[in-house]
Formats: sequence, structure tokens, C-alpha cells
Amino acid sequence: MSRRAAGRATLWIAEHEGRIIAGALVFYWNAIAVYWHGASLQDSFACYPNNLLHMAIMEDAAQGGYRYYDFGASGAQQGVVKFKESFGAEQLPFLAARLK
Repeated sequence: MSRRAAGRATLWIAEHEGRIIAGALVFYWNAIAVYWHGASLQDSFACYPNNLLHMAIMEDAAQGGYRYYDFGASGAQQGVVKFKESFGAEQLPFLAARLK
């Protein structure tokens, strides 16, 4: 299930037996769907709600014409890197600039 805000942000929710167990906030711009933040209940990990959410988000984004899914930074956490790699993600360099 999702709730879209003016077509640029969606709050995705995973439910199990009528109970919300996980959620993800995704922003959409140009050809990119960007995962911003998510959370899940620890006692729901056996249901793999994060995997389910990411797959649903990626499928929806592809159907909506988005070309890229940005998982966001991994913070040098190897568990997070492996999770993303399990979806076939590839790490890309990111350049940042600050305008004053």
C-alpha cells in the first residue's frame, strides 16, 4: 500500500495480519526513485518486510517510467552493502557540491 504526496513522495507500508510492520519513504524526481528512510519492527524480520517493500517500490517505479532506484548511502556498513547487492545493486560514485 502507498500514499503518494503530490506525486513526488510516497510512504510505503508493509502489513502482516493487519499490523503495520515496516515502512519506507521514497522520493521521486526525474528518472530516479530515491529511498530516503525506512523502519521495521524487529519481531517481523522473519517476514522480510524490507525485501518486500524494496521489491514493490522498484516494480512500481519501473512501471511509472523511473529508470533508477537509489538505495541511498550505506554508511560503510557491510551488512547494508550486502543487502543492496542481493537486489543486484551496483555502487556508483556520488559527487556533491554546495552553492553559497
